[in-house]
Amino acid sequence: MNKFSIALAAAALIGTVGAAHAVDSNAKFGGSVNNSCSLAAGTDGVLMPNIDSDVLSSKVTGGVNATVAALVTARGFTVRALAPIAFTLGDSTNVTFASNYSLTGSTTASNVAGATATTLNRGAHQVLVDLVATKSTGVFANGTYQAEVTVRCE
Repeated sequence: MNKFSIALAAAALIGTVGAAHAVDSNAKFGGSVNNSCSLAAGTDGVLMPNIDSDVLSSKVTGGVNATVAALVTARGFTVRALAPIAFTLGDSTNVTFASNYSLTGSTTASNVAGATATTLNRGAHQVLVDLVATKSTGVFANGTYQAEVTVRCE
């Protein structure tokens, strides 16, 4: 190697040692938390009359409960099944309503009074809703009756 090459290599080495600079960059992170309870109506319930025709219920022979799916992403949510105050179709004169519900899935409960809140675990649940309509005087007349129970997650 000639003297010129050695001098050039030494100058390059000295130049890089003195020219080293620190460079920073930020790696950003973000995220959001959306704690939620979502409900999706499943199957409709069926009300049937009792033998005396003074009660329409999803609990008597031939009656079927309604179902609502619940998906809960955080702790602290509760569920209730609030009875209606009247039929949406049919005569509600002298009729009282009572609802109850059961839970399957991440939380289990059985035959809970509708207005009573049950704390839900995180995960998927099935809310099985029953309704009883009781006539205080007389009997239910022939016809079609419909009612809606409000399932609430809060």
